[in-house]
Amino acid sequence: MTAATETFGLHLMIDGYGADAERLANKAGLTILLRELPELLGMHAIAAPQVLEVGPKNRKDPGGVSGFVLIAESHLSFHTFPSRRFVTLDVYTCQDSLDADRIVALMQDYFCFESHDVFLQRRGLRYPTNDLIWRADCSSKDVSEPPTAAPTHEESCSQASVSSTRNLTIGDREKR
Repeated sequence: MTAATETFGLHLMIDGYGADAERLANKAGLTILLRELPELLGMHAIAAPQVLEVGPKNRKDPGGVSGFVLIAESHLSFHTFPSRRFVTLDVYTCQDSLDADRIVALMQDYFCFESHDVFLQRRGLRYPTNDLIWRADCSSKDVSEPPTAAPTHEESCSQASVSSTRNLTIGDREKR
C-alpha cells in the first residue's frame, strides 16, 4: 500500500549581485528586515531574528552578516558579503504558493542589487498527506506516548510496505 502524498512547500532562493555594501553590512537594518519580513509575506515569526557578524573564513568567504528567523511556516535567512557586494537569501515555507516576484522586488528594493538569480524549488515532493506511524501494530497501542524501546528489526519490518529510510526522534536514537 502506498501512502497518499503531496508537496511539502516551496523554497525560494535569491542570489543578489552588485548590492549596496552599506546595507549588506548594516546589522541593525538587517535585524529590522528580518523582524518585519514575515508579516509582509503573510507569515508568522515564532522567534526573534538572529543576526550575526561573521569574520573572514577563507578565500571564498571574506566575512559578512548572516541572519535567520524561524517562522511557523519554516524560515527566512540571508548571508551577506559586503566586500563582494553579494547576498544570498532563502525563503522556505510549507505554504503551497509564494509570490516570488513580489519577494524578489522587496529584496531588490532593500539590498539595491544590480542583478540577481532566482531559484524556486518545490520541497518534499513525496510528503505524506497523513501521519505515518512506524510501529507495526498501532491500532492496539497508545501512540500518544513515546515508545519505551525501539522495535526489533523484525517488528519494524513486519509491514508489507516499509520505507528504506526511517526517521527517528532523538529520544528513539538515545534508546538504541
